[in-house]
Amino acid sequence: MNAEVELKLSAAGEDLEALAERALRGKGSARRPKRLVSTYYDTPDRRLASKGLSLRVREVDGAFVQTVKAEAPGLARAEDEAAVGDQRPDLGRIGDAAMRSRIGAVFPEELAPVSVTDIVRRTVLVEQRDDLGRTSAVEVALDKGQLRASGQTEAVAEVELELKAGSPGAVFTMARAFVDAGATRLITRSKAARASDLAAGTAPPARRAARVELDRELPIGEALGRVLDNCFQQWWANHEAAFDGRNPEGVHQLRVAVRRLRSVLAVFGPLLAPSRLTWLKDEARAVMGALGQARDLDVFDTELLPPLLNVRPNDGALGRLRAVAADARAEAYEAVRTNLASARYTTFFLGFGDWVEARGWHADADAPTRAALGLPLAGFAGGVLEKRAKVVRKRGKRFADLPIETRHEVRKDLKKLRYAADFFRDLYDGERTKPYLKRLATLQDAFGHANDVAVAETLLHGLGATDDDHRLAEARGLVLGWYGHASTDTERELLKGWRAFSDATPFWREPSPC
Repeated sequence: MNAEVELKLSAAGEDLEALAERALRGKGSARRPKRLVSTYYDTPDRRLASKGLSLRVREVDGAFVQTVKAEAPGLARAEDEAAVGDQRPDLGRIGDAAMRSRIGAVFPEELAPVSVTDIVRRTVLVEQRDDLGRTSAVEVALDKGQLRASGQTEAVAEVELELKAGSPGAVFTMARAFVDAGATRLITRSKAARASDLAAGTAPPARRAARVELDRELPIGEALGRVLDNCFQQWWANHEAAFDGRNPEGVHQLRVAVRRLRSVLAVFGPLLAPSRLTWLKDEARAVMGALGQARDLDVFDTELLPPLLNVRPNDGALGRLRAVAADARAEAYEAVRTNLASARYTTFFLGFGDWVEARGWHADADAPTRAALGLPLAGFAGGVLEKRAKVVRKRGKRFADLPIETRHEVRKDLKKLRYAADFFRDLYDGERTKPYLKRLATLQDAFGHANDVAVAETLLHGLGATDDDHRLAEARGLVLGWYGHASTDTERELLKGWRAFSDATPFWREPSPC
C-alpha cells in the first residue's frame, strides 16, 4: 500500500498565485492547470467514513482514477490507486489486501455518490537539498474550487504540499516558507473528510489519545519518540474540531494533547537540550493560554449551569446569564480561531512536528545524553514515577488542612503523575496498574470538579460586569449559592479520593516477597 505524506495550508482572502510566488521565489517547474472533479462514494450507513476511509473516482483529462485513502492523525495516509473505466467505483480494482480487508463487506450496489470536489489545480515540483546533501522533491499544489454535498457548497482555496521523494522534513521546510509568505492556517483534514462533514451536516470529530505501546527493553530515546508521536497525532486529530468550535470536545481534547506534551517535557526534560526544552515549554504554554477562556466557558455552559436550569427551567435570571455567557463564549472562540490561524501557532506546530519526525533529540544531544537515550526504558520509568509520586505526597501532606492555592499545585502535580503513569503502564503488570490508575483518575476527577467551580466563580464576576441588568446579579447569586451549598459534598469526595489514593500501592515498585 502506498503512503501519501502531505500538509495543507490556507490564507483567508489571499491570492494563491501571489502567495506561491513569495514562498517559492522562482523555485521549481510549474505545470499547466488542471480541473479535477472527484466524486466520493459511501454506503447509506456511511460504513467507509466510520472506518476512516474515503473512496473517490476522479476524472482528469477524460480518464478515471479510483483512489481509496485511509485517514490518519498525522502527515502520512495509506492509499490505493487504480484506473477504472468510468465514473463508477470498482472495488475489484483495489490491489492491496490490507485495504480490502479494512473495507470489509461492501456490495457495489450499496455505493452511492456522497459529495463532489471540483478543483482547479496548478502544481509546481520543487526539489530541495538539505544541509547533508540529501535531495527531496515536494509537489506544491495550488487548489481553488469548491466542495459540494447535500445541496451545500464550501469554497476551497489552499496550498497542498505532498512529498514525492526524500525526507518528510522537506514538507515541513516548504510549509514554513508558505507560512512566512502568509499561508498561516493549518488544515489537518482531507477534502474528503470535509466533504463528508458537509454532506452529513456534522462538525469535525474530536479524538481522544490512543494508548502508547512501550516495553521494558525499549531504548529511552525510542520510547520518547513513540510518546511524542502520540502527542502530535492527538494534537493533529483535534486541530480542526477546536477551530470549528461546534463540538466543545475539540478544544478540550486539543488542550489534553498539549497538556500531555507538557507532561512529556517534564518527564524527559533532563534528556533534552535546554534551548529546545525552553522553546517547547514556552510555545506549549502559549497554546494552552489561547484555549483557556473558551474551555472555561464550555464547562460553565455544559456542566455547571445545567443542574440549576434543570431545577429552574423557566428562571429568567438564569436565562439571561446563559445568554451573556453564550456571547462571551462566541468571542472566546473567535479568539481561538485567530490564534489557531496565526503564524506563531502554525510555525510552532510545524517546528514541533518536524523535530519529532526527525527524532531531533538525538541530534541535539551531547555524548553523555546520547548514551543515556540508548539505555532500557524500565529503570528510567520507575525512577520517574517514584519521583512524581513523592512530589504529590510531599505537597499534599495534611491535605485536609491545605489552602486552595496549595491544593491547586497538588492538582497540577497529580496530572503529571497521571500522564506519566498512562505513558508507562504497559511496562508493568496490568493487575497492579489498574487499581492504582483507577484511584488516581477518581481523585483527579474530584479535583477537576472543585477547580471548575472555582473557575466559575471567577467567570461570574466577569460575565456582564458592565451590564446593569439586575437579573445577572440574581443569577450570579443563584449559581454561587448552589455550588456553595454543594461544597460540603465536593470536599467530602475530594478527601475520600485523597485517602484512597494515599493508600494505593504504587504499581512500579517490586512487590514484597512477604
